[in-house]
Amino acid sequence: MSFDFLTDNLLIITPTTYKNGILKYLTDNKLILNIKFMTINEYKKKYLFDYDVKTIHYLTNMGMKVSNAITLINNLYYIENKEYNNDKLDYLVKIKKELESNNLLIYDNLFKKILDRYKIIIFGYGRLDKFTLNLFSNYQLINYQNIDKKYNIYHIKNISMEVEMVFQKIFDLLKQNVDIKKNLNEY
Repeated sequence: MSFDFLTDNLLIITPTTYKNGILKYLTDNKLILNIKFMTINEYKKKYLFDYDVKTIHYLTNMGMKVSNAITLINNLYYIENKEYNNDKLDYLVKIKKELESNNLLIYDNLFKKILDRYKIIIFGYGRLDKFTLNLFSNYQLINYQNIDKKYNIYHIKNISMEVEMVFQKIFDLLKQNVDIKKNLNEY
């Protein structure tokens, strides 16, 4: 994998899988660079707003289930404080304003100022929607679809069969004298 885009003062928006690959490359090549890493969700929460258990608690006191409250909050990222002339969207605007007025949405006002110091690289996400791309004012999008990792996917009928399969896999690895202190993700 080529990392020729690496320079000082970078903010790399990337999934954890790619972050680990970049860190390994930096370590192997003994490079010391000022690089910050974030996932798209972390960036969105810093750039727009975040929430905590108080926000969820407030919504559950309104009669929502926890899962519904989290889903509603995640939909608020896409809502502007305007009238949509649509009952459902206007309800989301009302909820967002209510959460803001009660200081239940966490805004990081310094984050946007700090962004001026960094060149932003979006790496490993492939195609992104317009909303997400509009969160970035100056960025370079690098598409790299090939992950060096292969996964085995198993369909198991029930939990007892799954536990049995895991134990069998561990037993097979121990029979092969695999060091149990080694990262088993390679196997």
